[in-house]
Amino acid sequence: MLVLGRIPGENVLIGDDICVTLEDVKWRAVAITVQEGTRFPYRKHLQEGERFQLAPDIFVELLRVQSSRVRFGFIAPPHIHILRGEILERQ
Repeated sequence: MLVLGRIPGENVLIGDDICVTLEDVKWRAVAITVQEGTRFPYRKHLQEGERFQLAPDIFVELLRVQSSRVRFGFIAPPHIHILRGEILERQ
């Protein structure tokens, strides 16, 4: 499991075509937007401790909510790249 901290507006890129953006943080819950390739983005709400399947072998879990900072756990096969959005923005 890869653990990443995020704040609202930050995203995570998974593989070649999945983007998960943290939209809103509430007490022990968050709203994320998931964009998969050319499909319309959709919004998903997660409670602390909840796991969501993004693809057949890719999962995101909301590990902890602390103020506006959130910790996500990402589970994916080793050949799938998981990057913080700001890493690609720098290049």
